[in-house]
This record gives sequence, C-alpha cells and structure tokens, in this order.
Amino acid sequence: CLKAKEACSRKVDASKQAPEKAEAKTPAEKQKQEHEEQAIRIEMPPAQAESACSSALALPSDKKMPALLGRTQMGSSNSSGGCPKKGADTPGYPVKGASAAVASPMDGAPANGDAGALAVAVDQAAPQEEAVPKAKPVAKAADVAKDGAQKFQVAGNKFPLGLARFLASTHIVVGHLHAKPGVTSGEYVFGWGFTWVPWFFMLSGFVLFSAHLKKPKQEGMLEYVMRRSVTIYPLYAFSVLVSFALKKSMGALTTDVPTLIAQSFLLQAWNPQWTEQALQMHCWFLSCMVVYWFFFKPLARCFKDLSLRGTAALMFFFFFLPWLMVIVPAAMGEDIDWYKVRGTKTDQVFDFGITMLKFHPLCYVHVFMLGMLLAKLRLLLDIKAKAVGPVDSWRNPFRLAIQFVAPLGYLALILVFSVSDGVSPSVWGYKLTARLSVLLPFQAMVLFGLAGLPSLPLPVLGWAFQKFDFLEKYSYAVYVFQFICYGVWPQVGRVNMLLFLAFVYGNAVVMAICVQQPIQKWWGAHPRGRICVPFIMAALLVGCSYLPDPSHPKPLSAIPEVVQLDDRMFDVRLALTDEGASDEDVVINPSLLIQDNEIFVAARRHRVESKRYNGEWNGTTAIIEEHIWHSQIVLGQSPLTLQAWMEWPTSAQPLDSSPFSVSLDAWSGLRTTSGDTWTELCDKEEWVPVNNTLIRHVVTGPEDPKVVLSNGSVVVAFDSLPPQANGVCRVNARG
Repeated sequence: CLKAKEACSRKVDASKQAPEKAEAKTPAEKQKQEHEEQAIRIEMPPAQAESACSSALALPSDKKMPALLGRTQMGSSNSSGGCPKKGADTPGYPVKGASAAVASPMDGAPANGDAGALAVAVDQAAPQEEAVPKAKPVAKAADVAKDGAQKFQVAGNKFPLGLARFLASTHIVVGHLHAKPGVTSGEYVFGWGFTWVPWFFMLSGFVLFSAHLKKPKQEGMLEYVMRRSVTIYPLYAFSVLVSFALKKSMGALTTDVPTLIAQSFLLQAWNPQWTEQALQMHCWFLSCMVVYWFFFKPLARCFKDLSLRGTAALMFFFFFLPWLMVIVPAAMGEDIDWYKVRGTKTDQVFDFGITMLKFHPLCYVHVFMLGMLLAKLRLLLDIKAKAVGPVDSWRNPFRLAIQFVAPLGYLALILVFSVSDGVSPSVWGYKLTARLSVLLPFQAMVLFGLAGLPSLPLPVLGWAFQKFDFLEKYSYAVYVFQFICYGVWPQVGRVNMLLFLAFVYGNAVVMAICVQQPIQKWWGAHPRGRICVPFIMAALLVGCSYLPDPSHPKPLSAIPEVVQLDDRMFDVRLALTDEGASDEDVVINPSLLIQDNEIFVAARRHRVESKRYNGEWNGTTAIIEEHIWHSQIVLGQSPLTLQAWMEWPTSAQPLDSSPFSVSLDAWSGLRTTSGDTWTELCDKEEWVPVNNTLIRHVVTGPEDPKVVLSNGSVVVAFDSLPPQANGVCRVNARG
C-alpha cells in the first residue's frame, strides 16, 4: 500500500508540473484530488493494491491521472469480475469509459470479485475542466467485507434442535401414558417413548463439547457444574415441591426421609431404592447429568486432540456396548428378554441389579461421551469439507451427504417404532437394551444431521427445524411436569390424548415463563446463595413429611360403618387390622368361624398392578398387557364370648362396641404336595388378533379363603390357579 501511495503521488506531482495546467486550481480540481488521495487510503491487501496502482501507472504519460473511486459492486452488470486481461479488445489496458474491478477477498466471498469487489474507475477522456461528479463515501475494508458476506447461512454452533427436543419430550410423555393400561389407545409407536431419554444425554455432551472446542473456559469442575445447574435445578426443585404438596395433601406420600434428602441433592439415581421411591421419579436422568457435567472437563482434555480415526474407533466401541446385553445372555443360553418380568421392585439382589442398569449414572456415561465424540467428529469432517472445494457449492460431496443424515435417521427410527411385523423387538433386547441405547446410531444421525458442519450451509431439514427453535424453552417443562399434569387431570380412565397434550403444553408455557425464567435469573445472579438451596429444600421436605396427613376417607368409606337391614340383620364393618399390608393393599372377602370361645378369621390381602409393553407372542410381535393381582391369604384369631357376640351390634358405632379385634398376618406355611411354596402360578392369557394384543392375567397367590370346621378341626379352603410344574402349566379346553 505504501508503494502504491508513493507511485500515485509521483503521478499527481507530475501532473501539477504540466505546462498546460494552471497553477491556480479550480474547485472541481481540488475535489478531484481529494478523491484521489481518499481512494489511495483504502485498506487493501498488498497484492490487490499493487494490481490497482499498476493499472493506474500503466497509462500513457500524456494522459491525466485517473480518479480512484472506492465503491462496491454488488453484482453489477458492468463489473467484469477482475482487471481486463491481455488478449481482449485492448492490449492490456482499460478501454475508454470502462471500469477495472479488483476483488477484495473476504471470508466466504467469491474470489472473482462479483460480491464486495473494490472497483477502480478509469476514465481516459475526461477533460481537465470537467467537473468531477460527487463520489459516494468510501467504505472501509471491514464494511466492504460485511457487504460482501456469504449469501448462505452457515451451520456454525447454533444448533436448530428446538423442535427435535420438543418432539422427543412429547414421545416420552405419550410413552409414559401408554405404560398405564386403559389410559391411552394401544398404538405400537407409543411404547417406544422411553428410548429418547438417553438421547438427551448425548445431546448434552454434543452441545457442551462443541462450545468447549470453539471457546474453552478455564474453570474448576465444581464451578462448571454450578454454572450448568441453572438450566435444570430451579425448575426441578419447584416441581418436587409441587409434587410433595399434592401427595401430602392427599395422604399418599410414601417417600422416606433418606430419599427426600438424596433427591434434594440430585443423588437419587445412585441408589435404585431411592430412584423408585423418589418424588418425580422420571427426573432420575437429571441425577446422571450432574455426574457427567462434573467430569466434563477431564473428558474434554482427553477428547480434544483425538484424530479422525481415533474418534471413529471410540464411537464404534460405544455403539457396540449396549449390544453386550444381547450377546452375553445369548452366549450363556439365556433368553434375550431375561429381564422381562424383573426389575419392578428392589427386594432381591437380582432385581436390584436390573434396576441399577435402568437408572444408574455409570450405565449411561457412554452415551454422554458419544455426544462429545460426535462434536469432535463434526469438527474434523468440517476441515475435510473445506479442503474438498467451495463449501457453498452443491458439488462439495460433504454438503450433499449431510442433507440425508437426519432424514435417514428419522426414517429408521420411524420404521422401528411403527412396524410391528417382521423384525421382533426381542432382536434389539427391546426394553432394557433399547433403554441402554441400542438405537443410538439412528438418534446420533438425527442430532448430527440437524446440526450440520460448521462451515457449510445449514442442511435443508435443519433450516426448516430452526423455524421452531422457540419450542426449545418449553420442552424441559413438558418433561418435568408430565406426571403432575396427569395427577390433577380430572378424567378417570382413558385420557383424551390430544386434550391432555394441549394441557401439558399450556402448563409448560406457563411454567417456563412465570417460574423457570425468574428463578433461573435469580439462580444465575446469586452464585453463593444457590449453594444453600439443596440444604434448605431437604430440610423443608423432611420437616413437612412429619406433619400429620390430612384426614381423607379411604375407598368405599362413604358406606356407613353399620346398616340395619331389618329387625334381625345388620351390615357392619369388622374390626380387622393387617399389620403387614402396604399402603396400596386392601383386605377383602373375610371369612369368620366361632369355635370354643374364639373367633377365627381368614381374608385376602389384595393389590392390583398393571403393565403394558411391546413384546412377542407365538412368534408374532404384540402389545402385552399384564394385569397382576397380588394376592395373599391372611389369618388371625381372637378370644370371643358368646354373650358379647349375641349383643353386638347394638350401637351406631359398631367398631367401638365390637366384641373382638383381630390382627391378621400372612399365611406363610402354605405348600404344594411336593413341599414347594405356593407361588409362580399359571397365567391366563387372551389373544386379541384385531390389534395384536395379548392380555395376560397374573395372580401371585391363593385367593378367597374360607374358614370351615372339619372333623373338629379348623381348616382353610381357598381358590387358586395351580402352581407351575417346572415352568409348565396344564391347560384345559377353556384355556
């Protein structure tokens, strides 16, 4: 630029010494000189400055110095796209009235100067006395670069994932409702909603590591967790308080003190018993997320320098890990769905292990690391894409290939979720292995394909999805408040899916705007105060748990304690207590026998549980509905005088004047003829071919006991399905 300025200045000085030029300059000449000096001051790269000045210095000496006017040609038809070349109409010089355009290279601008070019106007025939027209203000180099910016939107690191998050949260909500028989229709696709929970682990690792690779921050591990907690903890804590208030007000709180303390600090996923008893049980994944954030910095140091080959190898290994849940049982001769009827409670070591596989942070850390590797792979492929050719050209194979990644991922998932014939879910291990991310390759394609490569234009599907990025701020609230919405939903029985989702979405909008945003603002502004929040929350939950429950009538309490049917008959409630019953158990169908001044009572302890899941029956993919009756015989006896029995009931409060009070205990001595316990009973199954549904009726123990006197002895008769004989049941003509 300095050389160009000196050369052009010499030309100006020479023109001043021309004999035909008057010493006194006219206003037009002064203005022209100002434009010349101003144009020379334009900041150009050395190569372009030399090219521009060489065009000016190449003029014949008898011609006047041309005015260098800085202007931008935004696709003008007069722009030649560069300086005229030899071999054209002129012998290497600009022709009269022509313009020579010199391109200014900018990030993403074409090299031929069509956009953002700096033009050098050369007018060889302008007379000395002609007034120079007022030129446009000369743009600075930065402004020129800005005007010539890329005409396409690069993917960058602002990912269009709002709609994808929202759809995943909605599928999870529908899947949870699908697991409750009778609540929703038995659509096969609904049963796969749970598979999106691990996807959020991968999404978190992908987004965080992408930001770290672009601009790493120096901060400690705990400091990083506290900074990230603003996105999850405030709304989670609020939802736990709401859930606690609802359950406490209804007298249905069953969460113990250790669980309340653990979930206040997001530790519930570490102990399966805490996970299953926690309020907002479905928020267990937040407990895992905190662990992954804590170790994010060390993991980032391990992954940041990986090569393309190393990244691909690690990704393949993590994709392979969930398949061990299929390969190992098959190698041991076990069924692939060996866990199918296990893992619902944690009263056995085996069930404890199954529940750990479902919820423990260690079982999903590979998913989070896979997201980080996906971010590294994106950066490495971006370098190769830029080396292949112009990133904005459809001839670039990377730009063409990235268009199909997300659509193919969604297509594969839709096929798995929708096609119930052909490939059985047992091939995937379905319930447990799919939860541990067997489907992650397809879900990774969705994430990678929507994000695109940083320097390439945003993929078409990503461009369409970004129009719905506003849904991102509501997807978290949809997930967190789904069961609270179900708990207050007024409809009993089947839920209208569309109305329920509209209710959940509306609640999510209110919570995000009125609760989440204000609390997050306070959380971010008080880094010291937020440390005390989990302690305060734990103390509040534990303290309020000791408050007496409000008095609510139990089921069927509207029936009075005593009803006099006629002069000789009363319908009364018996003074029976079952010490071993849970809050969900009820005592039904009592039978009484009075013998030798004693009363003997036998009754049935009863509880109902229902499940729905996708499975296989007789080689056909099916929806399995299990209606489980937890049944057990309870026995008790109490002294009784005949006189007191004859006088009872005589008051309006029969429980207060009852001649007996019997405490019932489970009958543990019942055995089969071979000496085995009376368990593992045969099931009743009903196949509904219209919608490929198997209804399985499961009873866990004997039912409906009767106390009778036989040969002077008190005996108990009962009804029951027969226990299985080595896993085999006899089936009569009625099934």
